[in-house]
Amino acid sequence: PSPEIVTGVRRMRIPIERRLAPRTPPSRNSFPGFQEMTEEVEEQGFEHLEDVGWDYEDNRHFYRVFRDAQCRTQASICLSEQNDMAFYYLTITSRTPDGRILMTWNYPFSYGLKLQPHLVTNRFPSQGPFSEMFAAHERFLRAHNVDAASLLDPSPEETIRTMQNEMRAQIAHNIALGLLARDGEHLIRYTLRGMFYLWLQFLRDLVRLS
Repeated sequence: PSPEIVTGVRRMRIPIERRLAPRTPPSRNSFPGFQEMTEEVEEQGFEHLEDVGWDYEDNRHFYRVFRDAQCRTQASICLSEQNDMAFYYLTITSRTPDGRILMTWNYPFSYGLKLQPHLVTNRFPSQGPFSEMFAAHERFLRAHNVDAASLLDPSPEETIRTMQNEMRAQIAHNIALGLLARDGEHLIRYTLRGMFYLWLQFLRDLVRLS
């Protein structure tokens, strides 16, 4: 940990509204293995719906979104690019009629925002293969007594809108908790409380990865 991280977080500004719009998929040079990863997801029975993303200054976020109508489950390949750093992760998401969102993901770091109480996550500890990750998600659903037949199944048109609304709710949740605060009409920033939360998440990663 260094003072530069703290001051960098305090200077950082993020758009409060992250509008998902169609995006061109990354090139093989910028995301090696992307096409092979897509094929793995499709071999598991998922249908490619759309490529979307949002950008702000030097931050670029890309999502290739899939849907399995039979399992009523959504999957995404996500690429995050910030300045000269880039990383990817996968998510598998199921939504229940009582409002829960159950998500298996292999996000490589501790998350920088607090997740909403109804968002239950299952960290998959490796980068693949996708078939093992999907099997872990099915076990995760059973552990929470969720029957796949009872899951909500957003239509292809509603899927991106649902993702957009969930991102908006996540920001609102962290503003309510005092980790984020508005900075003008369109931007938000980390508060002092949010900075310390992010610092603790960073320390957890140091311990976990050491």
